[in-house]
Amino acid sequence: MKKLEELKKEKEEIINEIASLEETDMIKKYKKLKERKLFLLKEIYELHEKEKMKEYKNCNHVLISTTYSTKMSPVCYACIKCGLNAKYKFYNVFEQSEEGIMHRYLIRHGIKGTIIDRTCDLDLARLIYSKLKEKGLALDDDMLIMNFTYVLDNINKENSIDDVIKLLLK
Repeated sequence: MKKLEELKKEKEEIINEIASLEETDMIKKYKKLKERKLFLLKEIYELHEKEKMKEYKNCNHVLISTTYSTKMSPVCYACIKCGLNAKYKFYNVFEQSEEGIMHRYLIRHGIKGTIIDRTCDLDLARLIYSKLKEKGLALDDDMLIMNFTYVLDNINKENSIDDVIKLLLK
């Protein structure tokens, strides 16, 4: 019993010491700064989400079939221009994440656009798109689709994306 009483007494002393520390200026400042930081993180995320929603809404999506599929959707499309990926419509995603933003957009609006009849990893597709855009080979969607399809059909062990784009530029 003596051991139990000693532990209870020590616990009370620690609680009292913590309470007195919480009243110090340094701890008060820490709590205020932490609260402000959380507020700013929330504001930043909300503004970021608004920007992404606007980007998705204003994009004339050019879609490829990605290497991901579900039982509910055997073909899963993703936009090579803005990265909107339909697979996130079927995910339970974390609230504050890029995937969460996509999920909310897709639930509200779905995804529509011009479909390229190819299956490709989205990261590779986005890389090809960015290189085509950088070289001026994606001025409009028709040009983008034509050049994207050419690059995708011609990359292999011997020809890198850059090699195929050089051929397009000739």
